[in-house]
Amino acid sequence: MKLFVTLGRRPADWAIALLVCSLLSSSAAELGMPAPPLAIAEWIKGTPVTLKSGLGSNIFVVEFWATWCPPCRQTIPSLTGLQKKFKDRGVVFVGISDEETSVVKPFVQSMGANMDYTVAVDDRMQTWTNYMAAFGEMGIPHAFVVDKAGRIVWHGNPMGPLEQVLEQLLADRYDLDLARRTTRIQSLFQQYFMGAIAGQDTVELKKKGEELLAEADNFPGTLHQFAHVLLNEKRIVTRHPELAARAAKSAYDATGGTNPVASATYARALFETGKVQDALTVARKGLANAKDPNTRTVLESAIASYEKSAAGK
Repeated sequence: MKLFVTLGRRPADWAIALLVCSLLSSSAAELGMPAPPLAIAEWIKGTPVTLKSGLGSNIFVVEFWATWCPPCRQTIPSLTGLQKKFKDRGVVFVGISDEETSVVKPFVQSMGANMDYTVAVDDRMQTWTNYMAAFGEMGIPHAFVVDKAGRIVWHGNPMGPLEQVLEQLLADRYDLDLARRTTRIQSLFQQYFMGAIAGQDTVELKKKGEELLAEADNFPGTLHQFAHVLLNEKRIVTRHPELAARAAKSAYDATGGTNPVASATYARALFETGKVQDALTVARKGLANAKDPNTRTVLESAIASYEKSAAGK
Protein backbone atom coordinates (compact mmCIF):
# COMPACT_ATOMS: atom_id res chain seq x y z
CA MET A 1 0.00 0.00 0.00
CA LYS A 2 1.30 3.47 -0.88
CA LEU A 3 0.60 5.60 2.15
CA PHE A 4 1.72 8.73 0.35
CA VAL A 5 1.22 9.66 -3.29
CA THR A 6 2.30 12.54 -5.48
CA LEU A 7 0.52 15.60 -4.22
CA GLY A 8 -1.80 17.10 -6.77
CA ARG A 9 -0.95 20.74 -6.17
CA ARG A 10 2.02 22.96 -6.78
CA PRO A 11 4.05 23.53 -3.57
CA ALA A 12 2.70 27.05 -3.03
CA ASP A 13 -0.88 25.78 -3.19
CA TRP A 14 -0.43 22.71 -0.99
CA ALA A 15 -1.55 24.19 2.34
CA ILE A 16 -4.66 25.75 0.80
CA ALA A 17 -5.59 22.57 -1.02
CA LEU A 18 -5.11 20.49 2.12
CA LEU A 19 -7.42 22.82 4.03
CA VAL A 20 -10.04 22.59 1.28
CA CYS A 21 -9.84 18.79 1.31
CA SER A 22 -10.13 18.61 5.08
CA LEU A 23 -13.26 20.76 4.96
CA LEU A 24 -14.91 18.90 2.11
CA SER A 25 -13.81 15.28 2.54
CA SER A 26 -16.55 14.69 5.11
CA SER A 27 -19.21 15.98 2.72
CA ALA A 28 -21.90 13.95 1.07
CA ALA A 29 -19.67 13.18 -1.92
CA GLU A 30 -19.93 9.48 -2.68
CA LEU A 31 -20.10 7.09 -5.58
CA GLY A 32 -23.45 7.25 -7.33
CA MET A 33 -23.83 11.01 -6.91
CA PRO A 34 -24.60 13.17 -9.96
CA ALA A 35 -21.38 14.36 -11.58
CA PRO A 36 -20.88 18.13 -11.21
CA PRO A 37 -20.49 20.13 -14.45
CA LEU A 38 -16.93 20.69 -15.62
CA ALA A 39 -15.80 24.27 -15.02
CA ILE A 40 -13.23 24.93 -17.72
CA ALA A 41 -11.17 28.06 -18.33
CA GLU A 42 -9.92 26.89 -21.72
CA TRP A 43 -10.07 23.78 -23.89
CA ILE A 44 -6.53 22.98 -25.02
CA LYS A 45 -7.11 19.94 -27.23
CA GLY A 46 -10.14 18.13 -28.60
CA THR A 47 -13.82 19.00 -28.66
CA PRO A 48 -15.29 20.81 -25.61
CA VAL A 49 -17.17 18.38 -23.37
CA THR A 50 -20.49 18.89 -21.61
CA LEU A 51 -21.39 16.00 -19.33
CA LYS A 52 -25.09 16.76 -19.59
CA SER A 53 -25.04 16.36 -23.36
CA GLY A 54 -23.70 12.84 -22.99
CA LEU A 55 -26.53 11.53 -20.82
CA GLY A 56 -27.74 8.21 -22.10
CA SER A 57 -24.98 7.82 -24.66
CA ASN A 58 -21.52 8.56 -23.25
CA ILE A 59 -19.27 7.43 -20.45
CA PHE A 60 -16.75 10.06 -19.37
CA VAL A 61 -13.35 9.64 -17.74
CA VAL A 62 -12.35 12.89 -16.02
CA GLU A 63 -8.67 12.77 -15.10
CA PHE A 64 -6.72 15.29 -13.03
CA TRP A 65 -3.06 15.74 -13.92
CA ALA A 66 -0.23 18.29 -14.17
CA THR A 67 2.74 18.85 -16.46
CA TRP A 68 5.17 18.75 -13.51
CA CYS A 69 3.91 15.38 -12.22
CA PRO A 70 6.13 12.42 -13.33
CA PRO A 71 3.45 9.74 -12.68
CA CYS A 72 1.02 11.80 -14.79
CA ARG A 73 3.44 11.77 -17.70
CA GLN A 74 3.72 8.01 -17.42
CA THR A 75 -0.07 7.69 -17.44
CA ILE A 76 -0.66 9.79 -20.57
CA PRO A 77 0.21 7.08 -23.15
CA SER A 78 -2.02 4.60 -21.32
CA LEU A 79 -4.96 7.02 -21.37
CA THR A 80 -4.36 7.63 -25.07
CA GLY A 81 -4.48 3.91 -25.69
CA LEU A 82 -7.70 3.52 -23.72
CA GLN A 83 -9.29 6.45 -25.56
CA LYS A 84 -8.49 4.79 -28.88
CA LYS A 85 -9.82 1.46 -27.66
CA PHE A 86 -13.11 2.80 -26.34
CA LYS A 87 -13.71 5.79 -28.62
CA ASP A 88 -16.19 3.99 -30.87
CA ARG A 89 -18.08 2.71 -27.82
CA GLY A 90 -18.93 6.17 -26.51
CA VAL A 91 -16.19 6.66 -23.91
CA VAL A 92 -14.73 10.17 -23.73
CA PHE A 93 -11.51 10.99 -21.85
CA VAL A 94 -10.87 14.48 -20.48
CA GLY A 95 -7.59 15.47 -18.83
CA ILE A 96 -7.81 18.55 -16.59
CA SER A 97 -4.90 20.56 -15.21
CA ASP A 98 -5.12 23.58 -12.92
CA GLU A 99 -1.96 25.11 -14.38
CA GLU A 100 -1.79 28.18 -16.59
CA THR A 101 -2.72 27.80 -20.24
CA SER A 102 0.73 29.07 -21.15
CA VAL A 103 2.18 26.02 -19.40
CA VAL A 104 -0.32 23.36 -20.47
CA LYS A 105 -0.63 24.25 -24.17
CA PRO A 106 3.04 23.84 -25.18
CA PHE A 107 3.29 20.64 -23.15
CA VAL A 108 0.26 19.12 -24.92
CA GLN A 109 1.59 20.24 -28.29
CA SER A 110 4.94 18.63 -27.56
CA MET A 111 3.20 15.34 -26.70
CA GLY A 112 1.46 15.26 -30.07
CA ALA A 113 -0.26 11.93 -30.81
CA ASN A 114 0.98 10.50 -27.50
CA MET A 115 -1.63 12.64 -25.74
CA ASP A 116 -4.58 12.03 -28.01
CA TYR A 117 -7.66 12.88 -25.96
CA THR A 118 -9.44 16.02 -24.79
CA VAL A 119 -7.37 18.28 -22.53
CA ALA A 120 -8.54 21.33 -20.60
CA VAL A 121 -7.48 23.90 -18.00
CA ASP A 122 -9.52 24.14 -14.81
CA ASP A 123 -11.36 27.37 -14.06
CA ARG A 124 -10.02 28.65 -10.74
CA MET A 125 -9.89 25.13 -9.28
CA GLN A 126 -13.67 24.78 -9.46
CA THR A 127 -13.56 21.34 -11.08
CA TRP A 128 -10.82 20.22 -8.69
CA THR A 129 -12.95 21.34 -5.74
CA ASN A 130 -16.11 19.61 -7.01
CA TYR A 131 -14.33 16.33 -7.69
CA MET A 132 -10.97 15.87 -5.97
CA ALA A 133 -11.57 17.91 -2.84
CA ALA A 134 -15.17 16.73 -2.49
CA PHE A 135 -13.92 13.13 -2.31
CA GLY A 136 -10.99 14.02 -0.06
CA GLU A 137 -8.39 13.19 -2.71
CA MET A 138 -5.01 14.91 -3.04
CA GLY A 139 -2.88 12.66 -5.21
CA ILE A 140 -2.57 12.87 -8.99
CA PRO A 141 -3.01 11.38 -11.47
CA HIS A 142 -6.55 10.60 -10.36
CA ALA A 143 -9.53 9.75 -12.55
CA PHE A 144 -13.31 9.81 -12.10
CA VAL A 145 -15.69 7.74 -14.23
CA VAL A 146 -19.10 9.19 -15.05
CA ASP A 147 -21.61 6.64 -16.36
CA LYS A 148 -24.33 7.15 -18.98
CA ALA A 149 -26.75 8.16 -16.24
CA GLY A 150 -24.45 11.04 -15.29
CA ARG A 151 -23.28 9.50 -12.00
CA ILE A 152 -19.75 9.27 -10.61
CA VAL A 153 -19.38 5.50 -10.31
CA TRP A 154 -15.63 5.01 -9.79
CA HIS A 155 -12.54 7.00 -8.95
CA GLY A 156 -8.92 6.11 -8.45
CA ASN A 157 -5.49 5.94 -10.03
CA PRO A 158 -5.97 5.65 -13.81
CA MET A 159 -3.26 2.99 -13.90
CA GLY A 160 -5.48 0.83 -11.69
CA PRO A 161 -8.57 -1.12 -12.79
CA LEU A 162 -9.90 1.68 -15.00
CA GLU A 163 -10.04 -0.47 -18.13
CA GLN A 164 -11.94 -3.23 -16.33
CA VAL A 165 -14.40 -0.69 -14.91
CA LEU A 166 -15.13 0.64 -18.40
CA GLU A 167 -15.60 -2.87 -19.79
CA GLN A 168 -18.02 -3.73 -16.98
CA LEU A 169 -20.00 -0.53 -17.46
CA LEU A 170 -20.30 -1.11 -21.19
CA ALA A 171 -21.43 -4.69 -20.57
CA ASP A 172 -23.88 -3.53 -17.86
CA ARG A 173 -22.07 -5.68 -15.29
CA TYR A 174 -20.69 -2.98 -13.00
CA ASP A 175 -21.50 -3.45 -9.30
CA LEU A 176 -21.90 0.05 -7.86
CA ASP A 177 -22.73 -1.20 -4.37
CA LEU A 178 -19.48 -3.19 -4.24
CA ALA A 179 -17.59 -0.18 -5.56
CA ARG A 180 -19.08 2.00 -2.81
CA ARG A 181 -18.00 -0.46 -0.15
CA THR A 182 -14.53 -0.87 -1.61
CA THR A 183 -14.07 2.90 -1.75
CA ARG A 184 -15.28 3.24 1.83
CA ILE A 185 -12.74 0.65 2.96
CA GLN A 186 -9.92 2.38 1.09
CA SER A 187 -10.88 5.70 2.65
CA LEU A 188 -10.93 4.24 6.17
CA PHE A 189 -7.60 2.53 5.51
CA GLN A 190 -5.99 5.81 4.46
CA GLN A 191 -7.58 7.82 7.28
CA TYR A 192 -6.45 5.32 9.91
CA PHE A 193 -2.83 5.13 8.81
CA MET A 194 -2.48 8.85 8.21
CA GLY A 195 -3.81 9.36 11.74
CA ALA A 196 -1.50 6.69 13.14
CA ILE A 197 1.54 8.27 11.51
CA ALA A 198 0.50 11.71 12.73
CA GLY A 199 0.11 10.42 16.30
CA GLN A 200 -3.64 11.03 16.45
CA ASP A 201 -5.44 10.53 19.76
CA THR A 202 -5.51 6.79 20.39
CA VAL A 203 -9.22 6.57 21.35
CA GLU A 204 -10.48 8.37 18.26
CA LEU A 205 -8.05 6.55 16.02
CA LYS A 206 -9.10 3.18 17.42
CA LYS A 207 -12.72 3.96 16.54
CA LYS A 208 -11.59 4.44 12.94
CA GLY A 209 -9.77 1.13 13.09
CA GLU A 210 -12.87 -0.60 14.44
CA GLU A 211 -14.89 0.86 11.55
CA LEU A 212 -12.36 -0.50 9.11
CA LEU A 213 -12.44 -4.00 10.60
CA ALA A 214 -16.24 -4.05 10.49
CA GLU A 215 -16.43 -2.67 6.95
CA ALA A 216 -13.71 -4.99 5.61
CA ASP A 217 -15.43 -8.15 6.81
CA ASN A 218 -15.20 -10.68 3.96
CA PHE A 219 -12.23 -8.78 2.50
CA PRO A 220 -9.37 -10.95 3.85
CA GLY A 221 -6.77 -9.39 1.58
CA THR A 222 -7.51 -5.94 2.96
CA LEU A 223 -7.49 -7.21 6.54
CA HIS A 224 -4.13 -8.86 5.99
CA GLN A 225 -2.73 -5.68 4.47
CA PHE A 226 -4.07 -3.64 7.39
CA ALA A 227 -2.38 -5.92 9.90
CA HIS A 228 0.86 -6.13 7.95
CA VAL A 229 1.26 -2.36 7.60
CA LEU A 230 0.23 -1.70 11.20
CA LEU A 231 2.87 -4.15 12.41
CA ASN A 232 5.67 -3.07 10.09
CA GLU A 233 5.28 0.61 9.16
CA LYS A 234 8.03 2.35 11.11
CA ARG A 235 6.53 5.83 10.78
CA ILE A 236 3.48 4.91 12.85
CA VAL A 237 3.33 6.78 16.15
CA THR A 238 0.00 5.56 17.57
CA ARG A 239 -0.16 1.77 17.53
CA HIS A 240 -2.99 -0.69 18.19
CA PRO A 241 -1.42 -4.17 18.10
CA GLU A 242 -4.71 -5.72 19.24
CA LEU A 243 -6.41 -4.42 16.11
CA ALA A 244 -3.62 -5.86 14.01
CA ALA A 245 -4.08 -9.22 15.75
CA ARG A 246 -7.82 -9.30 15.07
CA ALA A 247 -7.38 -8.32 11.44
CA ALA A 248 -4.59 -10.85 10.95
CA LYS A 249 -6.66 -13.61 12.54
CA SER A 250 -9.59 -12.91 10.22
CA ALA A 251 -7.30 -13.09 7.20
CA TYR A 252 -5.63 -16.23 8.56
CA ASP A 253 -8.96 -17.94 9.25
CA ALA A 254 -10.22 -17.04 5.76
CA THR A 255 -7.38 -19.13 4.28
CA GLY A 256 -8.10 -22.05 6.58
CA GLY A 257 -4.73 -21.45 8.21
CA THR A 258 -2.92 -22.78 5.15
CA ASN A 259 -1.49 -19.57 3.65
CA PRO A 260 2.10 -19.13 4.92
CA VAL A 261 2.12 -15.35 4.33
CA ALA A 262 -1.08 -14.91 6.35
CA SER A 263 0.43 -17.23 8.96
CA ALA A 264 3.56 -15.10 9.24
CA THR A 265 1.54 -11.92 9.76
CA TYR A 266 -0.81 -13.53 12.29
CA ALA A 267 2.13 -15.03 14.20
CA ARG A 268 3.81 -11.64 14.37
CA ALA A 269 0.57 -10.06 15.65
CA LEU A 270 0.25 -12.74 18.32
CA PHE A 271 3.83 -12.16 19.40
CA GLU A 272 3.30 -8.37 19.59
CA THR A 273 0.31 -8.92 21.88
CA GLY A 274 2.29 -11.16 24.23
CA LYS A 275 1.06 -14.56 23.04
CA VAL A 276 4.48 -16.04 22.32
CA GLN A 277 3.56 -19.72 22.39
CA ASP A 278 0.58 -19.15 20.12
CA ALA A 279 2.84 -17.19 17.78
CA LEU A 280 5.24 -20.13 17.64
CA THR A 281 2.43 -22.58 16.86
CA VAL A 282 1.10 -20.48 13.99
CA ALA A 283 4.57 -19.69 12.60
CA ARG A 284 5.61 -23.35 12.63
CA LYS A 285 2.43 -24.31 10.83
CA GLY A 286 3.09 -21.61 8.28
CA LEU A 287 6.64 -22.88 7.74
CA ALA A 288 5.31 -26.38 7.12
CA ASN A 289 3.09 -24.98 4.34
CA ALA A 290 5.66 -22.59 2.86
CA LYS A 291 7.24 -23.40 -0.49
CA ASP A 292 8.61 -19.98 -1.45
CA PRO A 293 12.23 -19.56 -0.24
CA ASN A 294 11.73 -15.94 0.82
CA THR A 295 8.63 -16.79 2.87
CA ARG A 296 10.46 -19.70 4.48
CA THR A 297 13.33 -17.40 5.41
CA VAL A 298 10.95 -14.90 7.00
CA LEU A 299 9.21 -17.59 9.02
CA GLU A 300 12.45 -19.28 10.09
CA SER A 301 13.80 -15.96 11.33
CA ALA A 302 10.54 -15.23 13.16
CA ILE A 303 10.49 -18.64 14.82
CA ALA A 304 14.06 -18.20 16.03
CA SER A 305 13.14 -14.83 17.52
CA TYR A 306 10.00 -16.18 19.18
CA GLU A 307 11.88 -19.18 20.60
CA LYS A 308 14.51 -16.85 22.02
CA SER A 309 11.79 -14.75 23.64
CA ALA A 310 10.04 -17.83 25.03
CA ALA A 311 13.31 -18.94 26.62
CA GLY A 312 13.68 -15.55 28.27
CA LYS A 313 16.82 -14.68 26.38
